[in-house]
Amino acid sequence: MLQNNNLYRRNGKKVYIKQPEFNEMSFVKELWADKETMEGIGGVYDFSRNKWEMFYKKMVSPTDGKNFYCLIYNYRDKPVGEVSFHGYDSSTSVARFNVKILASQRKKGFGEEAVRLLLEYYFQEFGGKIIMDNIITDSGVELGKKLGFEEIRKNANNSITMRVSRDTFLRTEKCTKTNIEILVTSDMNILDYTMPIEIFKKANKIMGKEIFNIKSIPMEETINKESEIYYNLSNENKENPNILIIPSGAKNNIYKNKDHILDYILSRYNECDFICAIEEGITCLALCRELDGMLIPKGEWIKSIESTYIENCREVNKNFTDNGKIMLSTNIMGSLELYLNLIKKVGGRDLEQKMEKEIGIKNKS
Repeated sequence: MLQNNNLYRRNGKKVYIKQPEFNEMSFVKELWADKETMEGIGGVYDFSRNKWEMFYKKMVSPTDGKNFYCLIYNYRDKPVGEVSFHGYDSSTSVARFNVKILASQRKKGFGEEAVRLLLEYYFQEFGGKIIMDNIITDSGVELGKKLGFEEIRKNANNSITMRVSRDTFLRTEKCTKTNIEILVTSDMNILDYTMPIEIFKKANKIMGKEIFNIKSIPMEETINKESEIYYNLSNENKENPNILIIPSGAKNNIYKNKDHILDYILSRYNECDFICAIEEGITCLALCRELDGMLIPKGEWIKSIESTYIENCREVNKNFTDNGKIMLSTNIMGSLELYLNLIKKVGGRDLEQKMEKEIGIKNKS
């Protein structure tokens, strides 16, 4: 049975953000009491235990609907900071944001990725339209500009008011070149192989340049470049992948070379920006113990995996779930949504809208 775990989690490449358990307020107390961390942003604050319950109910669970608070964790599951939005105004769809990284953990890219994960949640799931704040530090201003924030005004206390809208954030091109690897087995669902290739080739054509470089990776020795299963892809690129796609298996047989597949996924996991799994391919991530705390789509694949591998997941009645780094699909429509979502994350909302028009999908608002 799946546990009723209502604490939100979203994964990135370097960190993940997650709503904390109540006992993790002890880290918040330490964070706010650290002089070096709090220097220049109001100074240390005494977050004594008698203040925890009120804060937790307002910011985490059940929340007042205006605030959202997460801790930032490295992939050793150690908290390194916090990220949140607060004061959401439903009449204007505007909120303010906050991010703090332990002084000892700065300059590692944690803050930028954590804010990006928060903004993805705020704009794409929560329904916010604008997020803003007064930024005091030069590094904060620089970070804001990387994420699409614009300066609104300079204030008397030397802070700078910055803001970013949903449209600006989603239309910002995140990178110029993305390497995609698709795992290949003799028993895979061939549509899970051809569909992303066709979609990303169309995106390249629209852009007039190759921003998506696709490479197929055989998981069996009997599969070679001359095999009919290959789609005439160039496999000359030696760069590490940004995206890994794990297709589903015909008749659930994708795992006959299971150990090799799992070893390959784990060898690529840390370097990838996104891991995408379709139907039975999701089971691979479960067996790798990489689905903890995730939203997982309902599907037949769940019947083929022991409940202990997904006990901390939240099962939802959707074709597709976006958990940040991990994206999961259970059918053709879910996969289409997944690939368009990838195109938006890599090339921006403008490219996604052009792709929707190209393949005959009505543009989203």
